[in-house]
Formats: sequence, C-alpha cells, structure tokens
Amino acid sequence: MYTGQCLCGDIQFEYDGPIGPIALCHCSQCRRNHGSAFSASAPVQAVRFRFTAGEDRITEFESRPGKYRAFCSRCGSPLYSRVDA
Repeated sequence: MYTGQCLCGDIQFEYDGPIGPIALCHCSQCRRNHGSAFSASAPVQAVRFRFTAGEDRITEFESRPGKYRAFCSRCGSPLYSRVDA
C-alpha cells in the first residue's frame, strides 16, 4: 500500500497495486507544470487508486485536448494527469 498527500496535506490518497515504469519527461508543458527541469511520473491502475481526504480541493483542467491535469486548489501541488480513452 502506497500513501501520499499534497504539500499542505488537505488532499490524501492511497494506492494498492503495481506501479508502472517511472518516466522522466522534459517537455515544456511538464516542466512548466512542475516548476522543474523535468517531471517524474509512473502509470497506476485507476481502480486501485483512491482519495482518502480532500477530494473537494482537487482542481482539474484540460491541458491539451483529451489530457487533464489536477492540482490542489489550496497549495498548488500537482497531483495527477489523465488521458481520456
């Protein structure tokens, strides 16, 4: 079981499943989103991921057609991105 939270702690989550390969992305959108030279991400199974607190604090926006990014509305921590199937 993996657990995590945003910087301010309002949003908390847990994941009970395998984590896919970790990828480092250097595209301009990922760099801008994370305020860094790159972002690190790994795919997870959505059915095994759940928020345990603060789901009402999540703000999601469409960063490009069909791709959505989410962040904490209080502290701005990037949380996840998802792509429509």
